[in-house]
Amino acid sequence: MAPPRSPSGLKAAGIECYRIEFPKGLDANAYALKVTPAAKSLGVLIRTAVWLGEGKAPERAPVPVAVPEPASTEPAIIPLAAKEELPPTPALPAARVPDAPREIAAR
Repeated sequence: MAPPRSPSGLKAAGIECYRIEFPKGLDANAYALKVTPAAKSLGVLIRTAVWLGEGKAPERAPVPVAVPEPASTEPAIIPLAAKEELPPTPALPAARVPDAPREIAAR
C-alpha cells in the first residue's frame, strides 16, 4: 500500500500535519541556499509551521536547537617548525641477506 501524499490522507492515517510556508517560488533547498545561517533560518520556518488539523494544534515541547559552530581558522596540523626537535634515530645495523637456495640460483 502506497503512503498517503496529501494532508487529508495523512490525517486519515492518524498522522498530525503541519505546513511549512516557504517564500513564494522557493522550496526547502532553494531557501537554504539563499539564507544565512541556513540551519537557524530553516528552524524558524519549521517552528512556525501552520497546523492543518482540526481544532487547536497540539502542544509542542520546545526542542533545543544545536547550530554548528563555524570552522576554526587555526590550522588543524601543527607546522613542522613548531614541533619540538627530536633526537635523531640511530641507524640500525644491516642484516645479511641469505643466499638463494641452490635450485633457484641454478635456473
